[in-house]
Amino acid sequence: MRTPALSSLPLCIALTAVLSLQACCMGPALPLATSADDVQADEAIVVGKIVISPPIDETEQTLSTARSSGGGCIVNPSAKQYKNTIVLLTDKKLRRIADPEISDYSGRIEAPLGETFYARAPNSGPLYVNRSEIMMALYRSGMEKAVLPSGYKIDIRRGDKAVYIGTIKYHRDEFFEVQKIDIIDEYEKESAAFRKKFGKKFTLRKAIITGGEKSSGRQQ
Repeated sequence: MRTPALSSLPLCIALTAVLSLQACCMGPALPLATSADDVQADEAIVVGKIVISPPIDETEQTLSTARSSGGGCIVNPSAKQYKNTIVLLTDKKLRRIADPEISDYSGRIEAPLGETFYARAPNSGPLYVNRSEIMMALYRSGMEKAVLPSGYKIDIRRGDKAVYIGTIKYHRDEFFEVQKIDIIDEYEKESAAFRKKFGKKFTLRKAIITGGEKSSGRQQ
């Protein structure tokens, strides 16, 4: 029987880097847009969806409240908010992130799996998805994550107000090794939903995501 690739990650670091939205050492996620009035002059709405096939079963994720025990690490024990959620580490430069630093989580997109997300991103140029991970389990000794292929380019152009990047569908096995990736264009459907949500103030430009790598698996 195959076993997933494992690497150690202390709980204190993992929680501070991935979980705590209130930790002073970590920057914020990209804000979500709920109305056209949310969007600033220097921002564009990134519209997309991430799908896992088969979907994550209820028993596959073990996310319970955990507290740091000494070492001076103060975190917000908010693991449950990451249930059925993928975290996309983004940057203005394409780079490989094998072992994320705390700073790598600044500007991340937190996207509920299987649902369309509307993230507000700078509209000064392209954005790259350098790492994609799903928290699968949290223990007192560490955590386990599913790391999915990334390396995607989001083609944001200067002055854009909304871009549609498509649906990324990962077909995986029980070890979270990805067997196939589909990039699905649902522009007509998503454009109609966008107009209903945001009105006619912005035009949703089709900019299907490009690039991507193949490696994946689970890390602990």
